[in-house]
Amino acid sequence: MARVTNRPLTKPRDPNRFVDLIQFLAGALLLIAAGLLYASQRAELLVQRARISHLQEQLVRLQQEGQLLAVQLESELDPRRLERRARLLAGLSSPAPDRIALLPPGSSDPLRVWLAADGRDDGHR
Repeated sequence: MARVTNRPLTKPRDPNRFVDLIQFLAGALLLIAAGLLYASQRAELLVQRARISHLQEQLVRLQQEGQLLAVQLESELDPRRLERRARLLAGLSSPAPDRIALLPPGSSDPLRVWLAADGRDDGHR
């Protein structure tokens, strides 16, 4: 008969266990490094997209400002050319000569301005 001893079970030391642990840790570190590299590139992509969007908005604003400055320059150089452009682009036209009223400087009364533009202002209220 075999003799039974009452002692804790112990596993014999495996010399390859330490090597397996090192290999596992190295693989885990490589995966973590790859994940961090991907995340950093993704974050940089989002930053660059936001920058491109901001620059495109700025470009549109500058183009609109350039168009406005071109129109202002045209009006300063040749009012008739501006009138032609307004007719072509927006269907606008200048008022009839009998609808134009020249008011003295400082005339800011809206009723007087309207009456003068309508031709009914006799100078009195």
